[in-house]
Amino acid sequence: IGLGNVGGKLANNLLNNQFDVTVLDKDEKISKEFNSRGAKISNSIQHLVEKEFFIDSVRKDLTLRPAQQEFLTKINSNWEQWKEFILFAKCRVGKSIMLLSHIVERRSKLNLIVARFNSPKQSWEDDIKKFQQFSNIHFINLQEERNWKEQIEYWYKTDKQIVLWSTVQGMQKKDLPYDVDLLVYDEAHVGYGSSEWVKLREKVTCPVVYISGTAYKFIEEFSDSRRFVYSYFEEQRDKKLGLIDAPSMR
Repeated sequence: IGLGNVGGKLANNLLNNQFDVTVLDKDEKISKEFNSRGAKISNSIQHLVEKEFFIDSVRKDLTLRPAQQEFLTKINSNWEQWKEFILFAKCRVGKSIMLLSHIVERRSKLNLIVARFNSPKQSWEDDIKKFQQFSNIHFINLQEERNWKEQIEYWYKTDKQIVLWSTVQGMQKKDLPYDVDLLVYDEAHVGYGSSEWVKLREKVTCPVVYISGTAYKFIEEFSDSRRFVYSYFEEQRDKKLGLIDAPSMR
């Protein structure tokens, strides 16, 4: 925000309401006054514009690993038939990449990703920003962004796909302006049978993908056509076949 007559008042108002604010002004003294109250200072808006709108230039191309491609082929082959699907895979397989790839190929407009805790959020957000294949996805954090509803309404009218993030608990009192096309429950082994999840599942009636690295208690609820399993056994099999480079297990 430029600190003119209108901009100064606007920046002041936003800071009072605890928004993140970056200010720009030729007078260093004025900028430092706002900086002392928590505002960031920018000498140019060029890098801010490039970061927000031209980040594609630093994105990486994504090459799916064999297991990731195998999952994508399976879930895409019959997604119109299933209401619930489970991805049961070990750590460091790239589960968020797998689901984001499915979202892109499925072309679902509004996608809601939830978990019992906030910890998985960062990997989803980072992968969306990192890879060129996800450049058409806009990420909205329902937990932290106060204007999330306005953002949804704006981006829904564009050609962008939308990925929303929230905890299961955080969705209990939220009403989205549009119907969700795909619901993803990350770390589903935590709170799978909770009353809060049951309420959310009744409220959001679209297809669901469950993600877990330890889905032993409920994996049998899913038929073979509605599940993809990639454990340490499958990893060592792929290593022996020369498909991947992974540590050997004894």
